[in-house]
Amino acid sequence: MLIREILAGFVKVEFVDFWLADQFNSLVGIFMDTEFFLCFLSSHPELSLLPKSNETSPAVIELSSSLVSTKAYHCGSYSVERGYFWPILRLLMACYPAWIRFLQCLRRFHDDGSGTHLYNTAKYSTSFLKYGMAFYYAQEPTQSSFSLMCCAYFCSSAFTLYWDLIHDWVFF
Repeated sequence: MLIREILAGFVKVEFVDFWLADQFNSLVGIFMDTEFFLCFLSSHPELSLLPKSNETSPAVIELSSSLVSTKAYHCGSYSVERGYFWPILRLLMACYPAWIRFLQCLRRFHDDGSGTHLYNTAKYSTSFLKYGMAFYYAQEPTQSSFSLMCCAYFCSSAFTLYWDLIHDWVFF
């Protein structure tokens, strides 16, 4: 089933495909937490969750404020001040579920020609704008980039709310 998600846009979209991709979109927050966890652990090789071979009791990890402030501030951020790997990975992890749905919507438009799928594609494309502006703001933390980021977040949230209420859930 995951292979079909990776091949999104190249295979006919079935219910299970877009259902699973929607679940991935709902889990973006957890993906970001996973990125933070991996970044934090890789930034602190001196931390171990396992007892050392000469210890009889489990290792107790105490994080001092200086440890967190000096090494982990870049984790969970789009800032490239400490390198490009984690911020780019964070951006890709945030955008990938929306990218899958974006391609699926294009494929559904190709298959049945309904313009509704293009509007749904627009909904998922606002996620790219939202996360891209968060990345940009981390590189250029100015008032104007903050305003652009807030505008992107508002547009994405408003479009998604409208689409979900009107088209997906048919509340009105």
